[in-house]
Amino acid sequence: MSVLHDSRSTGASCKNDPARSRQLRLEPLEDRLVLSARAVNAVNQFGLDVYEHLQNEQGNLFFSPLSIATGLTMAYEGAAGQTAAEMEQVLHLGSAPGIHDSFQNLIATLESQTVVSSPMFPWEPPEIQLYTALANAMWPQVGLPLESSFVDTITTSYDGYAQNLDYSNPQQAEHTINNWVSQQTQGRIQDLVSDLSSATKMVLTNAIYFKGQWQSPFDPQYTYTGQFTTADGPTVSTPTLYTELLVNRTEIDGFQILDLPFVEENASMVLVLPPTSDASAQLTSEVITGIDD
Repeated sequence: MSVLHDSRSTGASCKNDPARSRQLRLEPLEDRLVLSARAVNAVNQFGLDVYEHLQNEQGNLFFSPLSIATGLTMAYEGAAGQTAAEMEQVLHLGSAPGIHDSFQNLIATLESQTVVSSPMFPWEPPEIQLYTALANAMWPQVGLPLESSFVDTITTSYDGYAQNLDYSNPQQAEHTINNWVSQQTQGRIQDLVSDLSSATKMVLTNAIYFKGQWQSPFDPQYTYTGQFTTADGPTVSTPTLYTELLVNRTEIDGFQILDLPFVEENASMVLVLPPTSDASAQLTSEVITGIDD
C-alpha cells in the first residue's frame, strides 16, 4: 500500500466500475512469459534486497515481493526526476520504456493459471483448484487533478480499479478501501489500510489472493502430534502432517530444498530447511538464486 500526500498537476478524473469483469488477454502463454521476464527479474532482485534487510528481525517473517514491487511500480509511474531515478535503482526497473507492459504480462500470466475441476455429476458446481488474483487500485482525493497517462497506466497495465474518495472523512475512506480489498481477496484481507488523515491525497493499494490445492493432498487421518524445534532451541508439540510421495528435492550449501507442487504443477511451494536447528544459518541470496535456477 502506498499513501501519497502530494501529486503532479493534471486534468483527468477517476471513475471505474467495481463490478466490471477482469480483462481477458489472449496472448499465447509463451509470448507472455518472454514479455514478463523484465518484471520477473525486477521483482526477484527487489525481493532479495528486501529479504537481506528483514531476515535479522525478530519473530516470523512473511512478505510478498510481488505485492510490494507492484504497488511501488504503480507509484513510480507518477514519479519524475531524481525520485524516478532512485525508484528505478531500488526496484531494479531500469530506465528503458516498457516496464509497465512487462508487469501487465506478468499479471496476466499469473492470473491465467487457473485450474477448475470438472464435476462428476451435472448438478455439481465446478471447483476452483488453483487461482491467483492481483487486486490493484488507486484512490485519489475527490477533485485531485491527475494526468490521464497515469490513470491509464494503472487501469490498463495493472488492471487497476479507480475511485475518488473524500479524505476529509478518513474513517469512511478507510472503510471503502478495506471493503473493496476484502471483496477481492474473498474476505482474507479485511483491514489493509488504517490511520489515514485528511492530508491524504491518494492511496495506491495492491493485494494478492492465492488459492491452491496440493497435487497430492495430505490425508488428515495421518496427522499426528510431532515435536517442532523453535529458533531458541526448545521443542513444542504441534499437529504435524504426514504423507509419502515423490517430489523434487535438492541441497544447496547445507540447506535442504523441497518442492511441493500444487494441482497440475502450475505452481508450487518451496520449503527450505536450514542445516542447523538454531538461527545461526542465514538464508543468503546465493541460496535463493540457486533455488530459482
